[in-house]
Amino acid sequence: MELDKVPFENAYNVYKVLKEKYMEMGSTSDDYTFHLRIHNGSLRWYAPDVSNERVSYALILNPDGTLKSVVKH
Repeated sequence: MELDKVPFENAYNVYKVLKEKYMEMGSTSDDYTFHLRIHNGSLRWYAPDVSNERVSYALILNPDGTLKSVVKH
């Protein structure tokens, strides 16, 4: 996939999901670092786990950066 075809505007969706889930969980993390992987023309966003002192969740994201599911570790 050519770089000019990557939908970087979807990164803001990932940021919004992280911010919302951090607040929901009462997480004290301020790590909003996430990654985009492009493989064979498909996009996949990787976000850090969202956790508090009791539980940790993995965020599964859609290619457009919206939340697909939340999985408890």
